[in-house]
Amino acid sequence: MPATEAAVVAAGRRWKTWQVALVAILAFIIGIAAGSSTKKTATTSATGTTVAENTTLAPTTTVTTAAPTTTTARPTTTTTAPRGPRQVGQFTGSSSKQTPTFTIDPDAKSWTIAWNMTGSDNNNITLKHPPDEYDKLVVNEIGPTKDQSQFYTTGTYFLDVGGSGSWSITVTESFT
Repeated sequence: MPATEAAVVAAGRRWKTWQVALVAILAFIIGIAAGSSTKKTATTSATGTTVAENTTLAPTTTVTTAAPTTTTARPTTTTTAPRGPRQVGQFTGSSSKQTPTFTIDPDAKSWTIAWNMTGSDNNNITLKHPPDEYDKLVVNEIGPTKDQSQFYTTGTYFLDVGGSGSWSITVTESFT
C-alpha cells in the first residue's frame, strides 16, 4: 500500500476513534443531564427588575423500607344505644273525629295513650286498625277525663275519638 494511501487509512481510523470518543462523552453528558433537573426561578430586585436564575438540582434517590406488619382481625360488635321514649303522635280536636294512622315500632317494648278530654257528655276513645277494624275501647267516661293507658302490641293504628268538648291525645312508645 502506498504511503499516502496508508496515511489516509490511518487518518480515517483516527477520525473514527475521535467520533467514538465524542459520542461517548455526549452520552455521558446526556446521562448526567437526564438524572438532574434545572429549576428556573425569577426574583425581583429592589429596583423592580426581574432576574431569571437557573438552579441545578442534583439527582436524588430515596429508598423507603417498612418493617413487615401482622394484622389480626378483631371481631366486631355492634352496640345500639338504648332508646328513650319517642312521641309517635300528638292529636287535638273537638267533638267526634278520627286521627291519622300511626305505627308503633316493632322494637318498642310498650306504648302509651295519654288523653285530656274536657267535654261534659260522653267522652270515648276507640283503638282501631286500618281501614276500620276494632281493637279495643281505651276510655268511655261521662264528663271531663284525663288519664293514660299502656299497651304491649305493635302495628299500625288510628284512634276513633268521640267527645262533646275539646280534647288532646299523645301517643308515646317506649323501648325500655
